[in-house]
Amino acid sequence: MSKLKKIFKSDFFKVSLWSGVATIVRMGVNLAISKILAVLVGPSGFALVGQLQNGLAIFRTLSTGAISNGVTKYVAEFNDEKAKQQRYIIAALRITIFCSFTIMIVTLLFSKAISVYLFHTVDYRSIIIFFALGIVFFALNGIFLAIINGFKRYKVFISASIVGAIFLLILSLVLVFYLNLYGALLAFSIGQSLVFFVTAYWIRKDIIQWLKNLVSEKIDKQLYKQLFSFSLMALTSALVVPFSEILIRNYITDNISLNAAGIWEGMNKISTTYLGVITLSLSTYYLPKISGIKVKTELLKEISKVMKLVAPATIMLGVLIYLLRDFIISILFTAEFTEMRELFAVKMLGDSFKIMSWVLSFVMLAKAMTVEFILTEIIFSIAMVLLSFFLMAKYQLIGSIYAYAINYFLYLVILYFIIIFSNLKVVKS
Repeated sequence: MSKLKKIFKSDFFKVSLWSGVATIVRMGVNLAISKILAVLVGPSGFALVGQLQNGLAIFRTLSTGAISNGVTKYVAEFNDEKAKQQRYIIAALRITIFCSFTIMIVTLLFSKAISVYLFHTVDYRSIIIFFALGIVFFALNGIFLAIINGFKRYKVFISASIVGAIFLLILSLVLVFYLNLYGALLAFSIGQSLVFFVTAYWIRKDIIQWLKNLVSEKIDKQLYKQLFSFSLMALTSALVVPFSEILIRNYITDNISLNAAGIWEGMNKISTTYLGVITLSLSTYYLPKISGIKVKTELLKEISKVMKLVAPATIMLGVLIYLLRDFIISILFTAEFTEMRELFAVKMLGDSFKIMSWVLSFVMLAKAMTVEFILTEIIFSIAMVLLSFFLMAKYQLIGSIYAYAINYFLYLVILYFIIIFSNLKVVKS
């Protein structure tokens, strides 16, 4: 009972509770959108939406200069040094404004080529153009949320997540109803950009103060260098992870079928949705928390505490999802997705390895372990693609799920050794 009381009183539990509320809303929204897409556009449409999301994820990360995690880290780390904290915020806003306008221009210039690469047609070029026109708002919204997270204003951060999810649902309903597949693609391309105005309203007083300092604040090259060290890590994830998924999805489309690619994408949506409560808790509580820890023994204690909560929670959720797989398919999808039921067991196992490995990978982010982070991201993204190709050649679609579980198990093991041995040398005692 004493251990349970400690858990219930912990900051991680409190944030997880708030995250849970947000995730229930987001889960409901994602499930509703999945059902809408399944009914109106089918597995093939699902595959195209996934292709768009992976492609745009790359440009969205580039639009912020890939510094979001660095902003959260340094805002949280210098919470007791307000002047220095403000200098990091101003530097982050300058980087974001410059990068987002640059990416907007590049995306507009190459919109035709991007459409052809993602969709194998120029018919959706206008989707890319709409996305480009809103990317500045998306980038600023992302940096605002990163700053709020660093301030540990959990309620505002999570509320923004809830509002964003609800807004995307409404937008998707309207656009898919009137424009079918084109409407679904349009909703995903502009939805997050429009949420900027809601976030900006909530923190309008902060924004006014930042704008006053945006021009007058002197440039500190050291701050920019520190933030861009996170760019290397975030850019690596932004490029190799979505790109690896695009390669796998293209392989499934070319060697199995477009419908199979849609079923694979649907399985990914389920994982993303039910794991949301844990990933949101990690980004909201865990990253700012471990960023401020400077004693190595305290860091290991925090990792252990979070892992003891995350591991059983992920396993229990996975078992529950597996037992309810037929019900989930019938509620969220259509009869065309029935083949998905064979993927659940291995996918849930892989999800458990994935989340546990993320508890460790967040440490590399928080402690700016740039080389280790980049190398592991690249190596295991390549491994994911090669394993998927090899195993799908033998086992068809489920081979990609075997590859997913094997890859994240190996990733977890390697990260364990990196954190236990290497990271201790860079954490200040």
